[in-house]
Amino acid sequence: MEFTMEYILQMKDVSIHYGNHEPAVRHFSLNLKPRSIAMLVGESGSGKTTILESILGLLPGNGHIGSGDILLEGRSVLGNTEEDWRKIRGQSVTMIAQDTGAMLDPVMTIGKQFTEYLRAHENVSKQEAWETSREMLKKVRLPDPENIMNSYPFQLSGGMRQRVGIAMALAFQPKLLLADEPTSALDVTTQAQIVRQMMELRHISDAAILMITHNLALAAYMSDDIYVLKDGELVDHGSRDGILHHPKSDYTKELLAAVPALRGVGA
Repeated sequence: MEFTMEYILQMKDVSIHYGNHEPAVRHFSLNLKPRSIAMLVGESGSGKTTILESILGLLPGNGHIGSGDILLEGRSVLGNTEEDWRKIRGQSVTMIAQDTGAMLDPVMTIGKQFTEYLRAHENVSKQEAWETSREMLKKVRLPDPENIMNSYPFQLSGGMRQRVGIAMALAFQPKLLLADEPTSALDVTTQAQIVRQMMELRHISDAAILMITHNLALAAYMSDDIYVLKDGELVDHGSRDGILHHPKSDYTKELLAAVPALRGVGA
C-alpha cells in the first residue's frame, strides 16, 4: 500500500503495544477516502477502540505505536507534538463516543456548552457561535433548535443528546469522523434515527467516517468497506458486498451465519 493524498486516512502495517506486552493490534492496514464509510467489526477485545485511539494520539497509559505508520491527509501523525494534536482534534478529526450525553455538563445549557466549545477553537463572537450552534442542531434534524439551545442535558432524551454530540463533532466540518458504537446505548427506534443521520453526515460535511460496531448487520447496511478484527488481527477486509458474499476467514463466515437478517443483503 502506497501513501497518497487520495486518502483522508491511511494506516500501514500498524502494531500497537501497551508497555512490554504482546501487541494489542498487529500489522493493521486501512485506506479511507473522502465521503466513504468504513466499519471496524469484531467482538469485545478485538482491538477496535485501540485503533481509533491511536488515530487521535489518545492511547491510554503506556500505549504506543510499535511499528508502522498512520497518515492523515498524507502526513504522518507519529511525530505530532501536543500543539499539533490540539489543532487536529475536534477540528480536522472528531470522535463520537458510545454515550455522548454522558460527556455533556449537566449544569450548563446546551447553548452555553456548544458556544463555549466553538469559541475555544475559533476566534468568533458569542453571537456568531450561537448562530453556528443553532444551525448545526438544525442539520442533525433536532426539532426547535432554539429550545434545545436553552435546555439542560437532563431535559433531552438520549437520542437528542446523542444528536447534540454529533452536531458538536461536525461543527468544524471535520475531514474524518470517528465513531465508537454511537448507537449501542439507545433504544431501537432511536438507533435507526441515528444510523440514518450518520449516513447523511458525509453529505453534510464531506467527512469520511470510521465506525466501530460488533453488529455485522449494521455494518452491512451502512458501510462501503468492512474490516473484521479478531484478537488484534485483521482477518478479513474488503468492500461491503465482497465481505458479505465472499468472506475469506472462517471467523467472518461465523459472524455472517449468526445474523439471519443479512440473508439477501446486497443481492
